[in-house]
Amino acid sequence: MAIAWQIGNTTIRNPYRIKDGLKALKESGLAGEKAGQEWDRRYRDELIKTGLLKATQSSDKSNSAGRKWRSAFEKLGFIFPGEKKNEEPIEGTAWTLTPTGIQLIQSNDAIVLEDLFTRALTAPVYEGLEKDTFFSPLFWVISVLNELALLGEKQYIGFGEFKSIVQTTCPPNFSACEVAKKIQEIRKKPIKEKTLIKSVRGIDIEETSLRSLQDYADMNLRYLKATGLFVNYSHGITPNPLKLGVFERFLEEQQYFISDFRQNKTNQCFGFPMFYDNLDEAKKLYIAQVKQAGIQGISYVIPFDIKTVSKDVIKKEYDRLYLKCFEQKEQQFALDQANKWQEISQYMEILIKGQKKETNGLRIPSDMKPAYFEWIIWRSILAIDSLVNSPEQVRKFKIDADFLPIFTAPGGTADLVAEFKDYRLAVEVTLSESSRQEAMEGEPVRRHVADLCQKRDIPTFGLFLARKVHTNTAETFRHGLWYYDDDSPVDLKIVPFSLEEFKNLFDWLFENKIENKAQKLRILLESCLQGKDSLTAPEWKKKMKETIKNQILVSNSL
Repeated sequence: MAIAWQIGNTTIRNPYRIKDGLKALKESGLAGEKAGQEWDRRYRDELIKTGLLKATQSSDKSNSAGRKWRSAFEKLGFIFPGEKKNEEPIEGTAWTLTPTGIQLIQSNDAIVLEDLFTRALTAPVYEGLEKDTFFSPLFWVISVLNELALLGEKQYIGFGEFKSIVQTTCPPNFSACEVAKKIQEIRKKPIKEKTLIKSVRGIDIEETSLRSLQDYADMNLRYLKATGLFVNYSHGITPNPLKLGVFERFLEEQQYFISDFRQNKTNQCFGFPMFYDNLDEAKKLYIAQVKQAGIQGISYVIPFDIKTVSKDVIKKEYDRLYLKCFEQKEQQFALDQANKWQEISQYMEILIKGQKKETNGLRIPSDMKPAYFEWIIWRSILAIDSLVNSPEQVRKFKIDADFLPIFTAPGGTADLVAEFKDYRLAVEVTLSESSRQEAMEGEPVRRHVADLCQKRDIPTFGLFLARKVHTNTAETFRHGLWYYDDDSPVDLKIVPFSLEEFKNLFDWLFENKIENKAQKLRILLESCLQGKDSLTAPEWKKKMKETIKNQILVSNSL
């Protein structure tokens, strides 16, 4: 019997990387070819080429990375599985993208992505603890949460509870009721981890297996959160209050569960049926969202006759209303960032030092550093406040229900664009530090700032942030002139700061309770730009560092 169930695998802990992995598969020409060692090797090389994998020939001689990515795609129903002996094959060409896989790579809509993962995790096709048993991990977790509510417990599952109890149990060996009672028991009287697992599973567990459970829990929780049905709580999960309508009616989904694995797997590949595919259920879900909008104080009038509305129209309006509720929550999140400035600063410190372990309860997943860099700076801008544009207009990257980053910003635009009353700030961030930094960032950053300068309504500044600014990058930005296609020039105002320099400035703004922080930032940017034409790049870097230092020293001496 397995020690725990797994939604994906620990090679692909981040479900949002699945999309890029599928794109790499489609573009590789491997889709539809017979899988095996050669397939795994070629796909592994494709993952390396696209930057999704850092493995080298010597570190992955077994080609396990390619195999594990393929396995995750199959589990989730995003590629058709291979044929098995003595089993009727699933409809569709083996190892080609399924309709849901194609939909995943084509969509940038967060609501669509959440729905795809909800359907994928609802299908009862995931291996249970015993051979030839299958279950739905999403339905199992929701069932446990609902049982906790019935017991009068707070409706959440902490990380430790998930690690040692929820993911080490599943039907048909365990019921949601007995699992919820075990969680209730340890909340009242905590016990050591090994003792807890033995009380649940009746087995002794080694330290190596405990570490594996830690990894499984981290991965499983990420996939569950990708459905949008959960938000963070105690490093675990709790129902997303904006989707309580979906959550509360989810148990109705059991009517779709059948014991035919082949049919369930086929349904998963083509889009597992959900209760809200039914018009009457879609109406109930929509009405629940209307009530949620009322709870949030959002003014809203139903724009159609609920009795005659079509399923497509009501689904579109539900999505629009959900986004309206989410945007209001994001506004509240933005207003709270000034109170969170110390946490933001700690995140910057984690990036600067490259810390991998949790620090003061904060951690940046190693595979999400670029996205978290953008997210941290977005939060810092929200904290500085005085914005004219909305929080979602500032960021160019997608966020989840916890306002955490899903992807980095797409190409073709600045990572962040903050508009204040009398100036605009385009922010670009990078983790690159070598001489390649200038080649990778020099032209795109200048082009993005130049594009914004064409608005000509207010002055535009560029802020380039890296853990270390390479001198050649600084030299590129020191020469501010850019020519448009018609040969008309524009003088770009781009200031490159190291993340440490920006952190020092950010800390100073809040530690000294500086008023009009946005205006003070502009003054500092202008000071850094003064006289740059007469300086060398090393001299300019030194001047910018001293400008920030002097401003802090002068302020602290007053």
